[in-house]
Amino acid sequence: MVRLTPIGLWRIYVAVAIGVVAIAWTLALTQADPGEGVSTRWRAAYLPATLLTLLLAATGLFTRSASRRLQISLRALRKEIRRSRTVFESMREGVLLLDINGRIEFINSAARTWLPEARGRRFAPVIARNGFVLTREDGSALDDPDPIRQFCLRRGADLDAIWLTRSEAPDSPWLELSVRILRDDGGTVTGATLTITDRSEAHERLTESALSASILANMHDAVLIADAHGIVVDVNPAFTRLTGYTRDEIVGRSADILRSVQYDSAFHTAFWQQMERDGHWSGRFWNRRKSGEEYCAWQIVTLIRDLRQHTVRIIVVSRDITEQELRESELWQRANFDPLTGLANRTRFNDRFEQALTHANRHGESLALCYLDLDRFKQVNDSLGHAAGDALLREVAQRMQAVLREDDLLARLGGDEFALLLCRTRDVRDIGHVARKIIDTLARPFDLAEGQAQIGVSIGVARFPADGGSARMLATAADSALYRVKAGGRNGWRLASEDGGPPAAAY
Repeated sequence: MVRLTPIGLWRIYVAVAIGVVAIAWTLALTQADPGEGVSTRWRAAYLPATLLTLLLAATGLFTRSASRRLQISLRALRKEIRRSRTVFESMREGVLLLDINGRIEFINSAARTWLPEARGRRFAPVIARNGFVLTREDGSALDDPDPIRQFCLRRGADLDAIWLTRSEAPDSPWLELSVRILRDDGGTVTGATLTITDRSEAHERLTESALSASILANMHDAVLIADAHGIVVDVNPAFTRLTGYTRDEIVGRSADILRSVQYDSAFHTAFWQQMERDGHWSGRFWNRRKSGEEYCAWQIVTLIRDLRQHTVRIIVVSRDITEQELRESELWQRANFDPLTGLANRTRFNDRFEQALTHANRHGESLALCYLDLDRFKQVNDSLGHAAGDALLREVAQRMQAVLREDDLLARLGGDEFALLLCRTRDVRDIGHVARKIIDTLARPFDLAEGQAQIGVSIGVARFPADGGSARMLATAADSALYRVKAGGRNGWRLASEDGGPPAAAY
């Protein structure tokens, strides 16, 4: 087919104009009166022919100007088309143009990498031939196998959030599809544009996020996630079961709501200083449930930091070990404390004695080991009974504890035998002051349920380092001093370094 350009049209117009003028002149001459002369006939034809010629010339100029404008517009249109095509071809997203029947009229390079040889074919068979299926974001199949034709082209509705993927391929790309309807000036649907975007990485992150959420929800350990300021961001169902707080009740509140009364502000300050230094912590930790009941948890706390090492999240994983802790505490209590008086037993006393001795030796300090034996305790048992004897031992322990310093350690070794460790004693006067208070407090009568009891106490004292440099040497020295107190009349105290004379209580 011959295509006429604006220049070709202009040439045709000039030729037609010349022909029309020639015909006009011919008709003018032939229509004149034959009786007139030639010059007269020419003059008669001159006016209409000239007017027609001028009219045709003006029309020709106008046509030429319009032709030039049309030529400029066509060149601009072709340039815009080339530019648009270049833009579409350079896009990373795939772009397709569908007609009203769903056939592909245009497809750019990006789309051709996924859907080759697609132009001129309907969209649905093309994706099927290339192994793709339309799905939702989670990979589930759509109810309509061809929603673009049924929903978009027939109903005139846009469409988003549908995906193209190869369901049987584990490494298949995840392509997000967006459909926009095209309409003419009258509003009639004429086709649609399809934009295909590769969202494989984003979909993988979404999948990982969903997987992480599923793992979190199904964990048996309680998990709390807080921001850098300790405000709770999320918790899992196990946390609700452990603490009694629902997710709606705890999210947005400070994690301090779980804080146990067992720890003071100084403890928490030291704890978070360690967390900032190390970034993690694990161990036993007491918390408080919604009901106010306290529970013990094995807790793992981790700080999540960004690239600038700023804390962005605090992750706390907890497992309830309250029963285990109580059992262990009970066993430890039994192993280290006298069940009758609540004082340290021989095992715990010996451990603490060794530790205190090592500390005193390292820092050049002094300490005193005291052995105490109750006087006339057997008479109480024989006259008032063993229940009265037990009650008396409990009261003795309470009275002695009341006159001792917090750093001093009192223990019941068995029967009516006690041991006392006095740390950081400056001189004999300190020891004598403590011994005298113990003797005086136990000299007062004991009003028991079974009757009144009157006892005394004998105390033997060995000093470190004056009376020995080891626990064994000091124990031997204190026991020897106690023996001399009892042999010398009881109810008094004596230093191991005193090699004779009456007990110190007589001084």
